[in-house]
Amino acid sequence: MILPDTEIATLSLEDTSMKTADSVSFSPEIEWQKITLGVIFLLGLILFCPDRSPAQLDPTFGTGGVATSAEAGPPVGSFVLSDGKILVATKTSFVRFNADGTLDSSYGPNGAVQLAIPYIGQTHTITAAARQTDGKIVLVGFDNGDGLVMRFNENGTLDTSFAGGGIHRPNLAIGFNDQLQAVLIQPDGKIVAAGYASSVTGAYSSTLIRYNPNGTLDPGFGGDGFMLYPAASYQFFPMKLLRQSDGKLILMGKDNYDGPTGFARRINADGSIDSTYPLINFTNEAFYSATLQPDDKLVVAGRIAKTTSWGRGHKDVLVSRYTTAGALDAAFGTGGQTSFDVTSFLDDAPNAVAVRPDGQILVSTTTFIPSNRSSRHGVTLGLARLSADGTTVTGKFLETNSGGFYWSLLTVLGDGKILTTHYNTYASESILLTRAVDVPVESYRFKATPFDFVYGPDDSKAKAEPTIFRPSDRKWYPNQVFPGYFFGLADDIPVPADYLGNYYSQLAMFRPSNGTWYIARSYFNAASNYVSVPWGMTGDVPAPADFDGDSRTDIAVFRPSNGVWYIRNSADDSYRFVQWGINGDKPAPGDFDGDGAADVAVWRPSDGVWYILKSSNGQPSFIHFGSTGDIPVQEDYDGDGKTDIAVWRPSTGVWYILKSSDGNFIYLQWGLASDVPVPADYDGDLKTDFAVWRPSTARWYIYYSADNSNAQFPWGLVGDVPVEGKN
Repeated sequence: MILPDTEIATLSLEDTSMKTADSVSFSPEIEWQKITLGVIFLLGLILFCPDRSPAQLDPTFGTGGVATSAEAGPPVGSFVLSDGKILVATKTSFVRFNADGTLDSSYGPNGAVQLAIPYIGQTHTITAAARQTDGKIVLVGFDNGDGLVMRFNENGTLDTSFAGGGIHRPNLAIGFNDQLQAVLIQPDGKIVAAGYASSVTGAYSSTLIRYNPNGTLDPGFGGDGFMLYPAASYQFFPMKLLRQSDGKLILMGKDNYDGPTGFARRINADGSIDSTYPLINFTNEAFYSATLQPDDKLVVAGRIAKTTSWGRGHKDVLVSRYTTAGALDAAFGTGGQTSFDVTSFLDDAPNAVAVRPDGQILVSTTTFIPSNRSSRHGVTLGLARLSADGTTVTGKFLETNSGGFYWSLLTVLGDGKILTTHYNTYASESILLTRAVDVPVESYRFKATPFDFVYGPDDSKAKAEPTIFRPSDRKWYPNQVFPGYFFGLADDIPVPADYLGNYYSQLAMFRPSNGTWYIARSYFNAASNYVSVPWGMTGDVPAPADFDGDSRTDIAVFRPSNGVWYIRNSADDSYRFVQWGINGDKPAPGDFDGDGAADVAVWRPSDGVWYILKSSNGQPSFIHFGSTGDIPVQEDYDGDGKTDIAVWRPSTGVWYILKSSDGNFIYLQWGLASDVPVPADYDGDLKTDFAVWRPSTARWYIYYSADNSNAQFPWGLVGDVPVEGKN
């Protein structure tokens, strides 16, 4: 695509006389020195601090709003007691927290009571819990092929008044497997449990069982206390049981525990199928959790697959609402559904859903954030809030990322605060609680570590890999473990970055001969699995960066002949042209103002001035830093998430950095005049390391910021091109 010389934004780049680094003398030895340049910040760069929402997590609860227990099983129920204490029922124990999130030392050893569960076999499992108005807890599950229903006192002892000993084992499929997966307490004290029973043929039937308050089967339900619904009507395992205000039950399930499809069916109070309510089939993972509104409308949380224009897939949270007649509610969202992205272009999943008294809908979420250039990665919990009509996401923020979380529960407290209960598999299999004050709207932009090609020798954390492109065989060599990857032509310009949003750098080339970008979808078959995008023309300088703040790198070129930037936004495939610079300028984009989006910027060798157009407010900033002959090496050297103004001086091999974190000026002598600067985060400490590649010997020289150590090693051949290289 030959981009026209259209100008959308034209701003004058005025010179400002400011202090340069020319007058500083240096020792030939490697050393650090700091000089405070407050005057630079007073006259030039104004650091941008984005507006922050009020504190999300309740600081009076636990530690910063998060509380944890000692080792415990996965939670199956979480209940707030009359005195504000929180009782969590797990698969193996009861755990009690004080109202402030500390463990209740008066409750068993270290706040936990192990449940003494009598069983026949060795495979008993607890799957769900419900709390009666008198404080007693009903647990359901299965044991040695039979269903399991038990009632416990709050102190963890069996309630022997239930079923003549505290426990009942319904055996609905004699000689075959029964399981109970859900339970609820009716207003009259009767107990309803849902599960399934298998037959001799291997077919499954859903089942409902209703008990009187004393644990005897209720003959008013199905004639003998239970109902079996054959596979013709129910093809999946029940997972959720809800009760309408008129006493009818909503039974929901999936084709297996992790299946992509599910169902919902309404049952009359006597156990018969309600023929006025259709069998709802959920597809595309649209059912993970559900709840009923006070008006008996069904709210279902799931997720839906999305695909970007370049074929990069991810999954968003999907919320659906159904009328009391079982149809999608046209008054909610778009056609009864709404979807939203919790974290930009990553796989999000709902854990639980609840309705606030004001009608707004809360969804607790889980997102796996791959290693990236931030401290937040791994399995991360979040909260989202929708308007009552589902048209607006009124709140969204991430709670914590301290572990792997499963079996999550969500409770709206009487004072409006939000309690979530989780199973933390990364921390001794403990219970983790969070209590949020509110759900403000926050945007999260996670960035891949530049030049992290995924197949490095150590993928435990995100870090760059010394990488070269060999024009002679047209292969990329990202590390010393894997063979080269064939991609590109000898005269292409390497432009690797995270264009697809998978938090790793893709092999990518800009071909000056035809103005086309080539981006590989994979490494092993890159030559046959790639995206080609015409964007630019001969003479353009590629300048990719994340200009739209969607966590993906945007294709962009700077045209020296007219000083125009041509940017293709990855968020929506739109484009914009910005006149910013003159012939002879070097494009130097970066997130200088810290708003998560790259700023259009150039460095002018003729006067040593940086001209930055800040994306946060559209205002220009001019900084005199450097001199003729320097090479701009702008990166985040201090780890504050902002790009630092920086140059490397070939004549002396000295790096000059203006730190955005504190306004201090630092320098380091590292390299020779013939070297190529290749700054990147090679040690994974979220700070850019000083590094050069020596063309005459094909050796790398890296000064690690994590511990001020250094390394040198051969990687490449004479004639290779380091893909991290600046010029």
